[in-house]
Amino acid sequence: MRLYRRLKSVTLPGGYHAHIVFTAESVYVEKGERIDYFGSGELRGAYHDWRVIDHERGMISCAADGLLHEHSVERLIAQRPT
Repeated sequence: MRLYRRLKSVTLPGGYHAHIVFTAESVYVEKGERIDYFGSGELRGAYHDWRVIDHERGMISCAADGLLHEHSVERLIAQRPT
């Protein structure tokens, strides 16, 4: 969360952030990758002090390793208070 604290600190009042992160709800390991997944609601929690404009959890399709699969994600758009 250090990255989000830094990004928030350099964003002007009224500025926006948009993020999409992988979550641990549905994990598919491809190509031996190791990923630090977000917990459910963790991204939104990082923006508890901002105006959340849009937030959703869902799945995205992927076939980076040649096999069709899905990853769980969390999407967020937030605005820094003015």
